Amino acid sequence: TNENGGDFFLPGSPITVTLQITKLGSDLLNSLDLTEIIPAGWSLANSPKSDVQVVEKMEGLGLFLHFNWRAPHTFPMTLQYTLIPPANGKNLLTILGQVSGVLSGGTRNGEIVPTVVAEFVEEVFTHTADLDQDWCISLPELLRVIQLFNSAAYHCNPDSEDGYAPGLGDFSGCLNHLADFNADGIIDLSELLRVIQLYNSDSGYYYLSERSEDGFMVLPR
Repeated sequence: TNENGGDFFLPGSPITVTLQITKLGSDLLNSLDLTEIIPAGWSLANSPKSDVQVVEKMEGLGLFLHFNWRAPHTFPMTLQYTLIPPANGKNLLTILGQVSGVLSGGTRNGEIVPTVVAEFVEEVFTHTADLDQDWCISLPELLRVIQLFNSAAYHCNPDSEDGYAPGLGDFSGCLNHLADFNADGIIDLSELLRVIQLYNSDSGYYYLSERSEDGFMVLPR
């Protein structure tokens, strides 16, 4: 996370990664390892302030961070470290992580967990349904789009919060609502379902996309 909130980054600005490691069962661990694969061009700004050993290694996929704890016994464990993305870092990137533990019965590997981070984009590019421009469609914002859908048409209204009003009317003072991606002055069912899809995003956020009809995409968790 950074000061903008969410899993967003500003090129060249620090981003803090926060991890929580949990343990199932009562078996004691002889050691615990965490491997994080960081996108190529990114760097580690500082190491965690804890009893963990950190090894950095550059490989073709990017920066490998290897964390090791000897006989950890307190869970859940929280780990924080800070990364610096390159000044020309762009678009969507993925940080991969995997935990493995050594017990008396052998080594157990956890799942590989991906975390998608996205370049922070200025608020001017947000969806018109996103009234507070936080890259997240809230329930009140979705209900507003449903209101425009239920009216069978919408028009410009500079005095409203989103610049629109239900029903037929003048369109000379504004552009079409971005939910109305065929720009016919009507938010139809398929267009409403698209906004609902953005609202239901697992990560809680949406993002820009050059490959979708409306110019947006659900941001993965």
